[in-house]
Amino acid sequence: MKKTLIILSVLLLLIANLSYSAGKRGGLVLAFDDGYPCWIKTVAPLLQQVGGVATVFVNNQRVHSGYLSFEDLLTLQNKYGWEINTHTYHHFNSVRYVEKYGLDKWIKDEVEASVSEFESKGIKKIRSLVFPFNAFNDITAGYVAKRFDSFRRYSPLPLTKKLNPDKSYPGTTIDLGYFVPLRQLKMWVNFSRMQNKLLFVYSHQVFSEDHYIRGTIKEVGPDYIIAKESFTPLKDSALCMVPTLKTRIQDTDIKVLGFENGNKIKVLSNNLPKLTKPGENFIVGPCYGIPYKEFKEFIEYTAKKIPFYTLSQALEILKSNN
Repeated sequence: MKKTLIILSVLLLLIANLSYSAGKRGGLVLAFDDGYPCWIKTVAPLLQQVGGVATVFVNNQRVHSGYLSFEDLLTLQNKYGWEINTHTYHHFNSVRYVEKYGLDKWIKDEVEASVSEFESKGIKKIRSLVFPFNAFNDITAGYVAKRFDSFRRYSPLPLTKKLNPDKSYPGTTIDLGYFVPLRQLKMWVNFSRMQNKLLFVYSHQVFSEDHYIRGTIKEVGPDYIIAKESFTPLKDSALCMVPTLKTRIQDTDIKVLGFENGNKIKVLSNNLPKLTKPGENFIVGPCYGIPYKEFKEFIEYTAKKIPFYTLSQALEILKSNN
């Protein structure tokens, strides 16, 4: 009897392990745009702790302006296993640029100049491009589809098994400006695992807690909230407010115009009462970034559920499914 129980226990353990292995499918393809020092100071070490990697899309002017160096990019690539791709040279809107100067000049000055400089500095072959502002048309997308392996197409639901026929893949920003609640990020991770789909999300920066105001709403007006708590106004530029942490407000950012009386926040909006109510928790902070607290929890949760992939690794999976 004892021997039978031991055999059954071993079998159950094996089945559980097989189920987990089979369930640990899908994957997270995490990306960052532009070029920021927090990538190497904060994000890469955190990801390394959980076996994670990321893909970055850098516009060369961020390097020339001193936000990070070519040596930083090589460290991300060679030490942390990150993938480096292009966000064009100057971060111009491709549609407007081509309308004004023509496709050939955009290719020469914004795409090829970017790629050749990165590769001359030791960056591995640039395989993908992300359009600044996710702005493209048939002309620019058609060129990129011929020149590169892929480009990102913004989508509110960034889960897929296949690459689109035009070589685009879906992606959603998790920056504060287009806030995705942590519970929804975790739900996407679970969907990725259950449905064996890849999850594509991107951000710009990860900020420490002193860049944020968190509180509870006391009063709501069309274009302002009054918090129950007093706070010190933030000095960061390009601030956004999330009027409730429970719900995702898709495809709109609520920009902060200013602070008054120690507990009032004025915003660029005229329908806040439709989005939130007294008693709801809110957060204010840089539009183009995510709080370290939420990012860390998201990354640690992901590491327990699904693997991390660079974009090129993910593309191989998607192509095998096409």
